[in-house]
Amino acid sequence: MLDWLVTTIVKIVLWLRYDIKIIGLDKITAKGKTSIVFLPNHPALIDPVILMAHLHKRFAPRAIADKDQIAKPILGYLA
Repeated sequence: MLDWLVTTIVKIVLWLRYDIKIIGLDKITAKGKTSIVFLPNHPALIDPVILMAHLHKRFAPRAIADKDQIAKPILGYLA
């Protein structure tokens, strides 16, 4: 329940700022849902948030983060 709520809020906030189009998930899902590495194609700090918000339901990805980024109070709690 909490995961769904956080994901929904993040998607709404992202929708206010970004026009996100996800293409090709059906092709990835057809090959399986394990042993996949999703990498953002841009070095911005928001890209991993976008990936996690939109892939969480189908793939349940785990993020790899920099220790200094996760040490921040709000990010550490959400991570």
